Amino acid sequence: MNVKSPVNTPTHTVHRATAKGPDRAKVKLESAPLETFVKTEQPADVHSAAAVAAQPEVESPVVGAAEFLEMATTGGVQAAMGANLPPTVAVPAGSSFVQGFVDGYLSPSVIKDRCRALAKEFPDLVEIIETGVETRGYDGKKTELQGPDRLFYMRLGPKTEDRDQKTGVFQFASPHARELVNPMSMMELTEQLVRNYDPNSEDPEVQANTRLLDQLDVFVAPMTNPDGANFALYDDAGWRKNRVPTVGRSVGVDVNRNYPYQWEPSSRPDGQTYSGTGPASEKETQNLLQVVKDHSNIKYVVDWHSYSEEIRRPLGASEKDNAVYDDLHERVRTAIRGVAKHDYQPTVSQVTNGSSDDHFYHVEGIFSTVVETGKEFQPRKDEALVVMRESVAGAREFLQAAVDYSRPTGA
Repeated sequence: MNVKSPVNTPTHTVHRATAKGPDRAKVKLESAPLETFVKTEQPADVHSAAAVAAQPEVESPVVGAAEFLEMATTGGVQAAMGANLPPTVAVPAGSSFVQGFVDGYLSPSVIKDRCRALAKEFPDLVEIIETGVETRGYDGKKTELQGPDRLFYMRLGPKTEDRDQKTGVFQFASPHARELVNPMSMMELTEQLVRNYDPNSEDPEVQANTRLLDQLDVFVAPMTNPDGANFALYDDAGWRKNRVPTVGRSVGVDVNRNYPYQWEPSSRPDGQTYSGTGPASEKETQNLLQVVKDHSNIKYVVDWHSYSEEIRRPLGASEKDNAVYDDLHERVRTAIRGVAKHDYQPTVSQVTNGSSDDHFYHVEGIFSTVVETGKEFQPRKDEALVVMRESVAGAREFLQAAVDYSRPTGA
């Protein structure tokens, strides 16, 4: 497969958040229902200069499940959450590079609100694109969330005339509803890329970050199955599929068994891997296919899943492309291991019927990867934040590799 080389792009000055944030004391997390730890509101000024200004270090009390629920019931939801949050809010990484914008599980509505807020704050760097695809709709107990949802993705980077000629990288999360860490990671990645973009910075980390957006065309979809995600958050934590009625009383199709390449019919509509009524029958699948169709410069796709700590390539890659995968996945493995010494294993995917990596590679001619993060679908908050940091490190290395592979030989 030929990967187009990016061309030189003019620089644009965009203001970047560089204020130091609070260092919160480490606290012990006790068990509570998953829903109580999900961010369902986002203050309008969460990323303002005042919000990330340095503040005195204070000790946070331990809040258990019963006390948490009591605080929430009496209106102290934010106080309850604040008491249980690890120290990860907009803390500089030993330089002017800022990170830690996501501090817990995120609901689909919060993700959409945060993406819109970023686009409003950084109109020269963030574009929200709707594919025109609308989901069947969440149908659970949260009546205020019921109904269809319009699917979207983000395009990041300076809006230069030559951006279609740059190498495109598309990373997305949450086709499987219960895998809740990965939307956190994609949202954190987006915030880092945008808020650390500064062509005038002398900080090496900020310069490296800025080059990623200057030299690539970056696409991110943090939430690709909002109906299923809402059901996993508020109704059934083990829910995997979307929420489309199928046969009889059965509900849901496995989005990652619904791609056209080697799609096979399923005999059990109630099964976890039910593949739908036909290839790309599902809106969520159609949405992801549309992104690649609309941007022919996309040469790399990364589909973030959980769990098993693996970096998977599609089955049947050519010898030449396997050499690229060997290097690419080893680079990502090293980047992830550098966070918490967890050693993700590069492997060949054995999921070959209707899956994203096989479809994008064999049909679209794209270097596609599935990363299986962590050791649980919904780890404890402190563990989830470690997995998030690992994933962001891996996601950034995918971007850096795309830059390096796009350079002419000997450059």
